Amino acid sequence: MTSWSLAQVAEHNSVTSCWVIIRNYVYDVTEFLNVLSPLERQVAKEHPGGASIILKYAGKDATGAYDPIHPLDALEKNLPASKHLGPLNSNAAYTIAISQENKPKTKDELRVETAFKQRPPLERILSLADMEFLSLEPHSRSLDILKTGEINLTRGAARTDIIQMVSSNASLSYEEIMAAAAPSQPIFFQLYKNVNDSIAEKRVRDVEQLGYKAICLTVDALVPGNREKDIRAPWVLEELESGNPEYYTETTYDVESGAAGFGTAGALIANDDRDMTWEKARGLLTFS
Repeated sequence: MTSWSLAQVAEHNSVTSCWVIIRNYVYDVTEFLNVLSPLERQVAKEHPGGASIILKYAGKDATGAYDPIHPLDALEKNLPASKHLGPLNSNAAYTIAISQENKPKTKDELRVETAFKQRPPLERILSLADMEFLSLEPHSRSLDILKTGEINLTRGAARTDIIQMVSSNASLSYEEIMAAAAPSQPIFFQLYKNVNDSIAEKRVRDVEQLGYKAICLTVDALVPGNREKDIRAPWVLEELESGNPEYYTETTYDVESGAAGFGTAGALIANDDRDMTWEKARGLLTFS
C-alpha cells in the first residue's frame, strides 16, 4: 500500500482535488464538495462536514476538526474505498504527532476546561431545569462527554427498562451504541431516509442485522429549522479566537458568501429524501 508524505498531500488543496488527513490516513474527499442542489450548497457553508470547512483543511491534517463531530466509521460508510488513499509515511506521522504535542490550546479549549472544572456538585442539581442549564454550558460540548453520554443513555435505558430511540444522526454509530447495549435490550432506530435508495437500503439492513427491534421512519424534516444559536456558533468561535469582530462594509460584503446558512442541524438533513411518499415508505419494508 502506498504511503504519503505531507508534501504530497499538500498538493491536493483545491475544489478539484481535495485530500485530507484523518488519524494519519489520507482520504480524497473531493466528492464531498460536489453538492448540487441550492439547499445543499447553502448547507455546506456552515456544516462542520461541509464545503467551507473541508477546504479550510484541504491538503492538511483535519483530525481535530473531524473527530468531534463524526462517528468513527463515518468515512468507511460514506466514502468509497477507492478514495481511502493510504497511510502517511513514518516521517509525516511523526511530524504531525510533534505538531500536536506543541500546539497551543485555543481560547475555546481553555474556556471549556475552565467550565468543566467549575461544575457544581451533583447534590446541588435539584431539578431538570438545573440539569438542562448545565447541559448547555460549554463543558458539555467536549468530545469525550458527548460520546460517553450517548453510551450512558443506552446503559441507563437498560437499567430502567426504557426503550431507547437511536437517531440516524447520533454522535456515535449505531454499531457502537448497540455494542454498549445489554443482552436483549429493546432499542429502536429513528430512520431519516437517504435520498440515495441504495444507501437507505444498506442502513435498514445493517440496523436489522445489529438487532434493533423496530425502525421508525421520520418524515418531518423537509426543511431545516431556523436555529439561530446554531448558525451563530461558528462566528462566535472565530471572533473569540481572533479577537477581531467582523463588521459590515459595503465595499467587501458579498451576498453569496455572507449568507447565514442553516447551521449544523440544518446540514444534517442535506442528504435526506425530501420527496417522501407512501409508496417509498412501503418500499422500505422490502429492504428488511
